Amino acid sequence: MQSVIHLVVHEFVGDHDKEQEESSDEEDENEAQDVPADVQSHTSQQIVAPSKTLVDATTRCNSILEVIGEHSILPAEFFKQCVLPQGGTTKAQEVAAFRRLFRGYSNNVNEQEWDALWAATIGITPTSWSDVLTGSAHVDEEDDFLSKALMRQKTMVDAYAMTETQLYSEKLFLKIEAIKFAHDFADKAVGPGGMQFKQQFYADRQYRKQYSLFKRSIENDIKARNRLLHIYLHFGTPVLLDSHWCISNLRNGTHNFATLLNLLITNTPRVYPSNGTQNCLSAVQEGSTKLLLEIANRVDETFFNYLEAFLADYPSNVPSE
Repeated sequence: MQSVIHLVVHEFVGDHDKEQEESSDEEDENEAQDVPADVQSHTSQQIVAPSKTLVDATTRCNSILEVIGEHSILPAEFFKQCVLPQGGTTKAQEVAAFRRLFRGYSNNVNEQEWDALWAATIGITPTSWSDVLTGSAHVDEEDDFLSKALMRQKTMVDAYAMTETQLYSEKLFLKIEAIKFAHDFADKAVGPGGMQFKQQFYADRQYRKQYSLFKRSIENDIKARNRLLHIYLHFGTPVLLDSHWCISNLRNGTHNFATLLNLLITNTPRVYPSNGTQNCLSAVQEGSTKLLLEIANRVDETFFNYLEAFLADYPSNVPSE
């Protein structure tokens, strides 16, 4: 696959400054001499010399896109790589996680094999999700945006405190609530009165006193949730299945993560069938959704209903087949 360099077209709050700090103008000038000719030939005319950050992100992007067309991830690999903690460097973990998003998931095991895989990895789940999910439903129904944002934050903090070692179902719940928060918060924060809304959210005395959270910490969480929302909107259901895509990892990603994500979004291969526009991610959504719902059904009936409602109310932007 040829190297492709594009200008970053999606900005993530806080990422731009961080990546700029990684390379000075002088460094960029020196590094340009080491950029391969084929990479330079694809560079936008607006970029005189690709920085080390951009070239590194492009190399990673190309290695990720190479998996397009490979077979989908089956349950045995899913339970090993997407449920259990993974080793390796942050850069290696990110590349592996993005590759899994392009491959998607499918189910090829019988009930007995499912039971064995489940017991060895996810295993025990809370007796009932009813109370927790009822609280989430109340947040969904709240009309006041400020109250809704504060209630959603409280729901996530309470859920995170349920156990010291998060269960898979709890991680999935926190991920979904984070996407909801980012979606609702962005709608209000960027519209009329957005600045006042954010100031009121950060300054809520009862909220800060109760949870001992400071403005900077909350801002970092919100930036991570925004990243998660953008990743979910582009890649769809596979994001929910993979435990790598959690707030802690998105807060502590590689320095050029935003550049990498933008390259992947820009260069996701598209196809143009007679009935509309699709991309390579369209084909992996159905199998991934079926696997996700199978897991939710095993967790709890109320959890299954909660997840099904989320998929209906917060669909991704992946074109349907």
